[in-house]
Amino acid sequence: MQTAAIGRRISGSNVTINSIHPGVVDTPLWRDWDTGIRKCLFCCIKCWLAISSVEAAKCSIDLTVNPKHVGVNGLYWVDFKIATPNSDARNKQKQEKLWETTLELVRSYLTEEEMKRINGEVK
Repeated sequence: MQTAAIGRRISGSNVTINSIHPGVVDTPLWRDWDTGIRKCLFCCIKCWLAISSVEAAKCSIDLTVNPKHVGVNGLYWVDFKIATPNSDARNKQKQEKLWETTLELVRSYLTEEEMKRINGEVK
């Protein structure tokens, strides 16, 4: 949702933003899943579904360095393909509400100049 909201705001600039779902990745995040049924469940998931962190990074790297993606902005990617997010994530009103709520939460951490840049008032 944030990706779409930001993508609209930076459209036409030389900056791009996209959202990527890498899938189930075999990382140390799973290290504490080491007991009972969780261990069994994880082992099954890891064996059948999990990809390496190198494989998971390939889409991000491709979107970053491949010239064919210049101008591709505000989209959701799964397995190197543009995917359609769920209906809530596509709802522009909800995207804008999330954007405004986020700005309120971070406002006290930003300078007035930064807020103006974020709001497109200063280039």
